[in-house]
Amino acid sequence: MRRRGKIDLPYLFKNNTVIFLLVTFLFTIGIVIGALISKGMNYSDKQDLVVYLNNFFQIINKENVNLFVLFFNSLKSNLIIILLVWIISFTIFGSIIASIATIIKGITLGFTISFLLIGFGWRGFIFFLTGILPQNIFLIPGFLMICANSITYSIKSYKKSRYISNSGDFATYSISLVIFLLLILVGSFVESFISPAIVKGLSAYLTIQ
Repeated sequence: MRRRGKIDLPYLFKNNTVIFLLVTFLFTIGIVIGALISKGMNYSDKQDLVVYLNNFFQIINKENVNLFVLFFNSLKSNLIIILLVWIISFTIFGSIIASIATIIKGITLGFTISFLLIGFGWRGFIFFLTGILPQNIFLIPGFLMICANSITYSIKSYKKSRYISNSGDFATYSISLVIFLLLILVGSFVESFISPAIVKGLSAYLTIQ
């Protein structure tokens, strides 16, 4: 039993195995759904997206992009979602919202990967390896762990378990959120400063002529 008011940071890690597995499962389901949606697109829509990405590769090859603007936009978009998940976790709907957010994140990634592979073939695979995978090595684990902790905190708060303290668990939950935010910060940095540089160098080879 935990003592009330004590901040035990490993607590949310060692007691969340089932929730972590659930979140991973939901994320995987989202990826599958996203891939199916991509495969179900009609030819015209796929061609429109191919043209859009071709234009993107051509623009990034010719123009200088403000990387700091990219960084702050990436960080802002991630923080908005995480802040919403954190706020909602203090209500009964927290576990539901976090679960939905996890599925949507998976759908987005699954759709993107599937479309790149179908629409661009080996070029799409290279773009995935250089422009999408590097930042998601940090973004996805950070996001999933934040959602898992949000679900756990929401459920335990709703049940009013005697193992939950008003001060200790809130502090533990908030501190763990900050730690996971470091992964988001690193992911946003990679997405804004490293991946674009790699993609720009390969953009001439990624464009479908």
